[in-house]
Amino acid sequence: AMLEELIAAFSVPQFQVTLRNVLVRENTDEGRTRARQELCEPRQSLIVQRFGFPAGSDGVRESVRALSQERIKSDPHVSTKIDKLSRLMNPKKALPQPLPPGLVRAGVADGQGYGHNPMRDELLKHLSAH
Repeated sequence: AMLEELIAAFSVPQFQVTLRNVLVRENTDEGRTRARQELCEPRQSLIVQRFGFPAGSDGVRESVRALSQERIKSDPHVSTKIDKLSRLMNPKKALPQPLPPGLVRAGVADGQGYGHNPMRDELLKHLSAH
């Protein structure tokens, strides 16, 4: 249940756009790691608390350690969910090819524009399919 809730929280298209925007702005792996933690940890913490883990970064770290145990990861259903969550939190792994040029030129990839925007809508459909 916890993995399903985490997947749902990180599958929200607008969250995925925001995460990608934040990661693109960082020039180093350390910067991307820090930015990812700052964006993802609050969502993770709220969810893992409901499953008995402490609040904040300690609970997130404990939940990651728990899910990293070989006896947990060896379950194919759990492993599939962990892989999906990893792709959602590390979108570079989820999108090995660059976004279509039209989406980048339209300003959709960097989150610009609100209201009806066919290019943004196409991007959001693309993100929600992964």
